Amino acid sequence: SDRRIKALEKAVESQLDKVDDLEEELRRANEEIFDLEGKLGGMEEVLAQSSAIETTALQKEKDFREKREERMERRLEERERELEERERKLRDERNNMIHNGDSQRNVEQLELDN
Repeated sequence: SDRRIKALEKAVESQLDKVDDLEEELRRANEEIFDLEGKLGGMEEVLAQSSAIETTALQKEKDFREKREERMERRLEERERELEERERKLRDERNNMIHNGDSQRNVEQLELDN
């Protein structure tokens, strides 16, 4: 009967050791989960910041393109006005030459020069 009690005590101690080992393993697993959750939170923050930066960069690029397009349109309009003014001056000059009796040859030369 003593042997039986000692055998039971050993079995109980063995089971308690296993429980201790499992508790230690569970504690380590919980620590790892906590660490991973912290890293995940950090990654989510970086992702959110990256997304915000990307959105800002895309908006700035869009704004830049729009401003460049507006400048190009203004330059084109200015150039068109300059050309219209030049055409008007040439017409006026041609008309003046015709009305002042300049030869047709001079009028044709003016047209060729311009």
